[in-house]
Amino acid sequence: MSGTFKLLVALLFLTVAACSGSSGESASTSGPSSGAATETSAAGATTMATDTAAADSTTTAGPTGNLSVDPCALLTAADITAATGVEFGEGTTNAAVAAPERAACDWISTGSEFATAQVFIVDAGPGQFEAAMADATDFYGLTTDPVSVPGADNSYATAEGSIVAMDIGGIFLQVSYIPSGPGTVLDETLQLAAIAAGRMP
Repeated sequence: MSGTFKLLVALLFLTVAACSGSSGESASTSGPSSGAATETSAAGATTMATDTAAADSTTTAGPTGNLSVDPCALLTAADITAATGVEFGEGTTNAAVAAPERAACDWISTGSEFATAQVFIVDAGPGQFEAAMADATDFYGLTTDPVSVPGADNSYATAEGSIVAMDIGGIFLQVSYIPSGPGTVLDETLQLAAIAAGRMP
């Protein structure tokens, strides 16, 4: 697994936590969200896309580069609303994290209660799942009991449940649900992860 991928995943964790904390909400989120995304350059420097830049750079769904799986095809707004009870708009491709080996799709709530969901998918070679799990453990801690997602070879969830990550045939698939306030959302995120995993080719 490349150091660039590991650094990207680590920075995505940190970026969402920082954005959540700055808004006065709990910093209990864990995955990359539409709120902000971090890109790692070849030189190792990082640049951050703000809410406005990320919104301006999103487009309709579509696979990215050599990655044939479209993350926007793995969940629908109706799926997210059914699992969370929060109304969501349609998913949009997050261009800020797009690269030949990775893609992300963001969904944003449409009502007064702000929440986000995301599917982040990466094909970066062997070891990506283990490295991402180690980073998640260091940053947020994992659930006390292991989690299992139908169709996934391996999976883990962060302690508050806002992210469930899976290894599916060597592909790293991360599903995030970031609610409007603090609280455990593992049940909701696990529902979304099972749907996304079931739609993987």
